Amino acid sequence: MCAFVEPPPCSRRGPPVLKLPELIADVLSLASLPESQDAADAQRHKLARATVCSTWKEPALRLLYSAPYLTSLPTLHLFARALQLGESRWSDLCRIPYSTPGRYVRALDLRYALGGVGDGEEDLEVNLVVRGVVALCPALEELRLPGGEWKDEGEGVKLGWGAWEALGECKAMRVLEGVEAPGVGRMRALEAFLGALGKWGGLEVLSLRGPSDHSPLPPSTPLPTIPAHALNFPHLYTLHIHTPLPASHPLLALLSLASLPRLQTLGLPPSPPTLYALLLSHGAHLPSLTLHALLTSPLSPPTPPLPVDLLLLTPSLQSYTHHPRTPPPLPPHAPHLREVQLTRPRALSPSHDDAFAALGKRARFPRLERVRLKEFRWLAPGTSGQAVMAGLHGQVIRHAHALGARGVRLEDGEGNVHVP
Repeated sequence: MCAFVEPPPCSRRGPPVLKLPELIADVLSLASLPESQDAADAQRHKLARATVCSTWKEPALRLLYSAPYLTSLPTLHLFARALQLGESRWSDLCRIPYSTPGRYVRALDLRYALGGVGDGEEDLEVNLVVRGVVALCPALEELRLPGGEWKDEGEGVKLGWGAWEALGECKAMRVLEGVEAPGVGRMRALEAFLGALGKWGGLEVLSLRGPSDHSPLPPSTPLPTIPAHALNFPHLYTLHIHTPLPASHPLLALLSLASLPRLQTLGLPPSPPTLYALLLSHGAHLPSLTLHALLTSPLSPPTPPLPVDLLLLTPSLQSYTHHPRTPPPLPPHAPHLREVQLTRPRALSPSHDDAFAALGKRARFPRLERVRLKEFRWLAPGTSGQAVMAGLHGQVIRHAHALGARGVRLEDGEGNVHVP
């Protein structure tokens, strides 16, 4: 009787070979795509493929769970139960160490499922669900939470230390959007957050908000000791920080010292500590810069003016997006600047007129091709001339004529030029 020989572990084998279900899943992902780009329609098409035949069922389910469409918190709960049911049925004797359908999940978009969740009683429930879901998705590559856009109102979802520790086990993370950096008052969550960032060497897109709670740290509590070289993102090409990071926050120092050789787009809030810390470190070869606007109420104090030398720290800048309604800080000379995007102000002040006049000077911006005014639309052709030249619209038309004479297009928010 021959002795039982234990099969070698998977780590000692050669490169993986695609099996028939995986090949069918790849074919299904490319074939019979829905004409509509709506996520709900795409989800229905994926579900319909699973009912074609038994051969298609497993590949279609693999495709269905790779990027589930979650519209509400109850839907997220149902998805979590499906993952937990698959985990309970999984046997330790299986050669694949991870259960299905959890190992199929590649992207989680929770912007709709958690969009209406605010601070308070639901925070604990949300953290438990997110922690339970992420722990069963070892191949997760993309996670999007509400708060990843500059115009999103309210605060982001506060993840606790347990959720961050579970996310840290997803070594293949490439895209992380909408997260809120824990404040120094939440030390355990902050350490888990920085520890997770240190494990994601393949991160490509990072979009986060500064801490919403500014509770001071007790004097006897030491700051987390994370080595600067732990944040090394050789593939990161997009970094957005939508709200300010305090000058004493460890993340600000770590990002300033991090290696970002492929950074292409940097978005920052109008906060001098955050601006100077990151532009001094990564602005020399930066091609695209976005300045986010702070969401304020009528009772909020006015935003301080931006430093006039801000863009001097980005000599290679080609595209600049300015979300605040204040006039942009234009450098005295920008030889590579090709595109400027501004947000429509409530009224054009003399400072705005000076900015448009400066953009029309070829000596200062020799390669400028277009200026886009976001949240602004040209009136329809055929509108009376008196209405066209009245108010803000008339002021913009006059600037469009001046820029056009210099060879620069002044576009509205949809990319159209004025048609007389």
